[in-house]
Formats: sequence, C-alpha cells, structure tokens
Amino acid sequence: MPKLLTYDEYAKVRHDVPYTLTLKGMDSLLYFFGEEHSFDPRNPQWKTLKDYWATFLLRTTGTERIVFTEGGVRPVELSDDEAVLKHGGAGLVTKLAHDEQVLVQSPEPPYALEYEALEKKFSHAEIAYYFFARVVHQWLNHEEPRPPYEEYMQAYLDRDKRESGWTDITYTPKGLADVHRTLFKTEFDAFDSDFLYTQINPVDMTTIGGRVARESSVVRDTYIVERILDRLDHGISVFAEYGCSHVVIQEPYLRSVLNEVQ
Repeated sequence: MPKLLTYDEYAKVRHDVPYTLTLKGMDSLLYFFGEEHSFDPRNPQWKTLKDYWATFLLRTTGTERIVFTEGGVRPVELSDDEAVLKHGGAGLVTKLAHDEQVLVQSPEPPYALEYEALEKKFSHAEIAYYFFARVVHQWLNHEEPRPPYEEYMQAYLDRDKRESGWTDITYTPKGLADVHRTLFKTEFDAFDSDFLYTQINPVDMTTIGGRVARESSVVRDTYIVERILDRLDHGISVFAEYGCSHVVIQEPYLRSVLNEVQ
C-alpha cells in the first residue's frame, strides 16, 4: 500500500526551498509547489511560484484545472503584494487563480475527523494549545505592522471552539495563556518564536505540541493526497500550494501512483 514519508524519515531529508513536484495521471497533471511560509512580498520564492504557475497554465491549456491551498480558501486581494502580506503563498496563488478564472479549494480534513484522531492520544488542553500555538506562530510571521493580536487570535479561537464543541476550554487568548501556564508552569510569551516552533514542529517528538503536530499532520497529509488523486482520476489537473514539508512527505505516496512528466 502506498505510504507517506514518516517524520523520522523526513528529519533526515535535505531538500530545496521552495520545493516543486511535477507528476501526471492518465489525462491530468499535478504541479505541487512547496513554500517556505512567508508573508514577505520581497521573498524570491514568489517569482518561482509565478513562473511555475505560468508553466502549469501553458501545459494545461484547454483542460479542466483546479487550485488547492493549505489551511482554507483565502479572499481575493487587489494586488499580488497585498495577497502575500495578508495571506502568504495561499493568498498569492488564490489571486493568480482568480485572474485566470480557475477554481480554488482547500482540501483540509473535516475538523471532526482530525479531532477524533487526536482525542485518542491527547487531552483537550494539549490539542487546544497546539492549535493556539500554531496560530500565534503564524501571527508572528506577519510583516510589521502585524494585525492586532487579540482580534487575530480570537477569530481562530472562535473557530476552534465551534469545531471542537468542547466546553472545558476557555477559547480566548487569556484562556489559552492559562492553558500554557498549566502545561508548562511558565508565563505565556506570544513573542517567543523559538518556543512556539517547538510546539508546532512535528519532527520534534520531545514536546507536547510536537507530538500533537505529528498526529495532526499524518491525518492532514493522507487526506490531502486522497483529494489530489481523486481530482486527477477525474481528469482535472491540480496546482497545489502548501508548506514544503507537506510536499516532501506526500511525494513517495504520489510517485507510487502517478508518472513522471516528460
């Protein structure tokens, strides 16, 4: 049975950033762009992304195609720079797709599926903190001036409260800071990027968040691969834009099913 690269295997891999993977099905193409998560319009990877997108458009002219983005569908901004500043690579490829009238979807697993898998191994506090740390780290990566912290976080926490259905977690920035204090016996620092990264890095199994992140990522990567292959099987070419690690981890599975592009 096809399988993903394990995170222990991934930890030994050295790969280019950005990372691209181009494969084909019977009557369709996959262009998979792996980014270094960034909200900086000056990052040279966006030129690489635009060139890769242009090649995809050329190779799929006259056929049905779709764009997949990580972490939800973003709104269309007025300019490329504004798209990156607000939404990173997902925002940019959404703008590019909109300009060419290509449908954008985000094939993330239903939250119920992800929560069900995580609850088998972790407490509500550990799971909620992982999702919280992930968004705080994302907020820190925004270019200055960053969006207001409380407002930015609360939008995501409202989503987590709704999707989890848990009543034992106080879904506010203060409530999750209290969870941090309970788990780590220290005060929460939203600017401690190094610590936050240890809590969202699925390669690091020494931390609570790292263990949750690994389980979450396996669920997500499996689901994403299945959605990609489903579209390709229906003759629809896919341009996917995700973080580098997702592309590298999904590559063995995809290569076992798809063919090289000549």
